[in-house]
Amino acid sequence: MNSTRARLSFAILVLLTLGGAVGCASTPRGAPPQDFAARFAGPIERAHGMDRWRAAEAVRTELTVVFGGKQSLAGTLLFETKGARSRIDTVDGATLVFDGAEAWVTPADAAVPRARFHLLTWPYFLAAPMKLRDPGTTLTDRGAMLMGGERLPAATLTFGAGVGDTPDDWYVAYRDPTTG
Repeated sequence: MNSTRARLSFAILVLLTLGGAVGCASTPRGAPPQDFAARFAGPIERAHGMDRWRAAEAVRTELTVVFGGKQSLAGTLLFETKGARSRIDTVDGATLVFDGAEAWVTPADAAVPRARFHLLTWPYFLAAPMKLRDPGTTLTDRGAMLMGGERLPAATLTFGAGVGDTPDDWYVAYRDPTTG
């Protein structure tokens, strides 16, 4: 994946986490949770190439993180599609690794604030369309909500106790009814 396309994909997925749009059709309220999750997430997964995702062992992309107008991280991100392991090789020469349980940085004296956050957050956000139905996640129908001047089908994504580092986080995902 080229750098421009990776940045564009990253920007789109960040929008998802902030309430951006992803595609599907409307779902009636009151549907059983599993049925709703399948109807909401299924078209999103197809639109984002779930079959190719499942066939891949890992994803590699260039990553630049900017908070408050300041670059906080830049480098190459590599992460598993079916596991939790991730690695970031920064442009400054540091290597950040999450081995599935622990995060570490080398060299040991490298100044990389919030290494664990970076190792867990960016792979999750980049993979968000493929993670909507992961074990421990719940999608709740929000009906149609206004986003960008348009009413779109929406769902709240929440996490069960003990899921991830921040199980109290939640996100609103919107679906584009035409792009699925």
